[in-house]
Amino acid sequence: GMQTRTSEPLEVTARYVRLTAEGGDNMYSVGEFEAYETTSAMMSATLKRITPPPPPAPAPVNTAHLIVVAVAALGAWFLWRARAENLARRPPV
Repeated sequence: GMQTRTSEPLEVTARYVRLTAEGGDNMYSVGEFEAYETTSAMMSATLKRITPPPPPAPAPVNTAHLIVVAVAALGAWFLWRARAENLARRPPV
């Protein structure tokens, strides 16, 4: 990814400068910078645009913790249900 870098000052004089950005989330960093001496040199320059690599595939979902939570919830429900049935069978005090 883009990182903050520094360099020595450029020893060049330029009248025209082109800096473009396209697409993405409207948050840009400068990866390359071109300077031209004349308008015709700038207009005839071709920019080589490359497609960025695809994002990495998402990590597989680990369902083991979901199974543990589901079993614990089911066990708690069974205990609650058994206690409710025991309370229902007791004679009133």
